[in-house]
Amino acid sequence: MRDTWTIVWKELKELVVARASRPLCSAGYLAMLVIFGIAAPWWLGRQWLSDSLVFWVWVLLPLPLVIGAAAESFAGERERHTLETLLASPLSDRAILTGKIMAAALFGWLNSVAVQVLGLITVNLVHAADGFLVYTPALGVGSLTLGLLAAALTACIGVLVSLRVTTVRQAQLTLTLLIVALGFVIAAVGAVGLHFLPDGYQDRLAAGLSAPSVTALLAVLALGLLLADAILYFTVTCCFRRTQLLAE
Repeated sequence: MRDTWTIVWKELKELVVARASRPLCSAGYLAMLVIFGIAAPWWLGRQWLSDSLVFWVWVLLPLPLVIGAAAESFAGERERHTLETLLASPLSDRAILTGKIMAAALFGWLNSVAVQVLGLITVNLVHAADGFLVYTPALGVGSLTLGLLAAALTACIGVLVSLRVTTVRQAQLTLTLLIVALGFVIAAVGAVGLHFLPDGYQDRLAAGLSAPSVTALLAVLALGLLLADAILYFTVTCCFRRTQLLAE
């Protein structure tokens, strides 16, 4: 496990340094902080702490950052000609692979958490007279949990793609198209499923989403994402072959 965290720490440092040295990346992150950490919470006020739309903002916000980090995991090593050095190290295959997946997921998720905390501070400054305000449990805990699981899923897909391509740009493009296609399929299946629900069930479902049963729904979503994470992680470990990568 120590070797895994060695890789995680190495990757996170490289990601932070690389993005800090790129003006466009720094500007994009600053824009994310201003929009989702200050402007939107200031405008929506208390609604920012409980709105269902905000929930999905926190779940999806880490994904662009994860895509960029995961795309660089192995393709970036190839471009920098450091992949051979990494693979020749005494670190195990599992430590290298798991460390890169964890680093990509944590990079996106922790940045999202930082923005989420900034949004909470903004709302409390705007409504200082109302006492200390916090996110509702479903939005706070639910979005953090699903956001981390979604980030891990994206990281697994990204590392798998990065193993197979030669450049970071190619990995980013492929991964973006895959995530968009996956989101489209999920949305289409959900829309078709709702369309064919018997009369009255849609109203009951909408009512259920605003009731305590939302906790059960979030638990089901979390379990589904966890299962998908496990399947993809197993797939990536099966595809990772150190000898094959060294021979390329």
